[in-house]
Amino acid sequence: MKISWKKIILYSLILFLLPIYSFIKLSPSSASLIGTKWYFYEEYSSPGGAGSWYKVSDTDSKKYFELQKNGEVVGDFFSYDKYYLMKDSSNFELLDSTKKAVGAYHCTINKDTLVISVICKEGCGWMFVKRN
Repeated sequence: MKISWKKIILYSLILFLLPIYSFIKLSPSSASLIGTKWYFYEEYSSPGGAGSWYKVSDTDSKKYFELQKNGEVVGDFFSYDKYYLMKDSSNFELLDSTKKAVGAYHCTINKDTLVISVICKEGCGWMFVKRN
């Protein structure tokens, strides 16, 4: 049985590109983070022991933020931070009005849910949802 070089190259390309495509497709996208209103939904807290997610109050659930395409932050969740800078597809910094970095954040997006984690001693984070 003789296999042509064309088939070997074709199958090699498929085997090489398929994992790359899957990784890109499953990675969080800064494009889906930017331009979306994200409403505060739950807060993760770990005051010394195992942590848990806690649903926020009705008042807090109305708080939101949006990272706009022009680099501005709008909304009342990050009320003191005016700008943002994407470091990569899942990490960003918030900047104050002088464009000085005031915090670094990691995010993961799963459909209509966004989880933002920050570095803190006890373990903490915020969960946001999209609303129509």
